[in-house]
Amino acid sequence: MWQIFSEVDTDAECGVKENGIHVDRATANARAAAQVKYMIDWLRDPPGSIEPIGANVKFTVGMGGFHAASYDQVYTADVRERVDYYNFNTYWRTPTQSSWAVAMAGDLANVRGKGWPVKPIVITEFGTPVTATTTPNWSTTQAERIERFPRAIWDVNNLAMDDSDVMAAVYFNSNPPWASLSPKADGLAGEGSMPILKND
Repeated sequence: MWQIFSEVDTDAECGVKENGIHVDRATANARAAAQVKYMIDWLRDPPGSIEPIGANVKFTVGMGGFHAASYDQVYTADVRERVDYYNFNTYWRTPTQSSWAVAMAGDLANVRGKGWPVKPIVITEFGTPVTATTTPNWSTTQAERIERFPRAIWDVNNLAMDDSDVMAAVYFNSNPPWASLSPKADGLAGEGSMPILKND
C-alpha cells in the first residue's frame, strides 16, 4: 500500500507557504487533491517507455481525521475514484471518551455514510496516552485500553451497513505525550492480536 502524504489535515492546518506566499487551508487541500490525482494517474499510466506501477500496489491518502471539512476537500470525487482505501488516524485521548468506538466516531463519520463509493479503511496510526493531557482521571490503564482496540474494530465493522470495514491498524509508539508504551512491557502485552490487512 502506498500512502500519499502523512496527514493532509495536519500538514495544511495553518495553511502552507509557497514561494513565501501564504496559501489557506482549503486551497492547500485542493492542491493536495490535484497532486494525488496526478501522481496516481502518472504511476498507473506513465509516459513513454516507463513501466507502470504494479497492479498489486494500492493507494490511500493520509489524514489525521480530526478536521471533517478537509476530507471533502482532499477526498474529492476524482481522488475517491482512484484510491483503494480511505484513511484516518485515531486516538483515545481523554477519559471523557469512554471507549474506542466513541473516540473513532468522528473519524468514521468522515468516510462512512456520505454517499461515497464503498472502500475499506486503513488506520495508519492509533494510540492512547499513559495519562490524559488535561486530567489524570483515567479509570483504565493504557494497556487495558490497548487490549480493547481489536474488539472495538470488530464492533464498528459489525455496525457498518456496507463493506467499508477497517482493514488494518498500526499502533503509534513514537510520540511520548500521546501514545508511547509505558510501561513498555505492559503495552506490548496489551497489544495482543491486532487487526491485519486482509489479502483479497
